[in-house]
Amino acid sequence: MTMHRMSIQKACFLSESTDNLPKPADLKRLLERQSNQDSSQVETQEENEYAFVGTLDDRSFLSDEMAAVCANLPIHLIKQKNLQV
Repeated sequence: MTMHRMSIQKACFLSESTDNLPKPADLKRLLERQSNQDSSQVETQEENEYAFVGTLDDRSFLSDEMAAVCANLPIHLIKQKNLQV
């Protein structure tokens, strides 16, 4: 499991793998897109590499460090999309 804390966006992101970690800028765009779902923005392939799975409600399985880092922030579950070329 990998946790990213984005202080400016006031959110954390949790993913299952440490392979090909998303860059903070990608997470910022994903969060902005999620909060503006009704907008008609054109999406690029880079923006589609990760998708929201949901929001973590049960934090009991997190390590003490992960729980402390994101104690007062929402934790968004993300996963890498399978892109077809």
